[in-house]
Amino acid sequence: MTQTTFHSRAGTGSLALSAGDVIFTDSDGTQAVFSGSGTAWQLSKLTYPGEAPIIVSYTVDGSGKPVTTYTRGSAALSVTFHGAASTDKIEKVSGGGESIFYGYATVTYGQDTDAVLQTVLMPNRATVDSNDSIDITYEYLASVRGGVLNKVKRAGVTLSEWGWGNSGGAYRVTSIDEPMLDQPLTCSYSREVIGTPPNDFAQVTTEVAGQSSPSNILATFQSRTAGRATQPQTRVSSVS
Repeated sequence: MTQTTFHSRAGTGSLALSAGDVIFTDSDGTQAVFSGSGTAWQLSKLTYPGEAPIIVSYTVDGSGKPVTTYTRGSAALSVTFHGAASTDKIEKVSGGGESIFYGYATVTYGQDTDAVLQTVLMPNRATVDSNDSIDITYEYLASVRGGVLNKVKRAGVTLSEWGWGNSGGAYRVTSIDEPMLDQPLTCSYSREVIGTPPNDFAQVTTEVAGQSSPSNILATFQSRTAGRATQPQTRVSSVS
């Protein structure tokens, strides 16, 4: 066995090569085993201190889709992927006799095509009927590059909705209606260029108000982006 010590995010860990496997042991005792060769390595076992190990296996279902299974004792959780690679989007998660299904839609903007989450079908644990399910649907505005989420529905009933508009060449949220809010909100934006190049910056002011009383401003935010900066700097001027 060969072993190398190095610093991980959690502290000091070590890498060891044993029987063809690469073993990472963190300072807290957590151990991850990777099996493979060359540039193709996969997690095969994960062990937390004081717990039984989780065995990770990789198979292909009848449709040729990759399946990753995590097993601890008699319990197992399987993840089926949407595409031909295990780095693709998740299609199904199964465990404990239940499954959650994920469906995707294609959104096209100009020459670009993206796959976005469209449906989630999961068991309804609020009922005793094992066949009862919850159907969540996501709707997007294809007119915006990459598609932006504007509605979430359950069984056809809208739960949350976001309005979008073009402000200064950028699409921004113009209205928000979610169950977690006391009331639906509207968002308005104004843009101002301050200073001269190369010391100029753009300042965007966002005002948030209730839809029932747009003149009653609930919060005001200001964000500034330096003309030569690579990272925006945001400052909240006031929140009421």
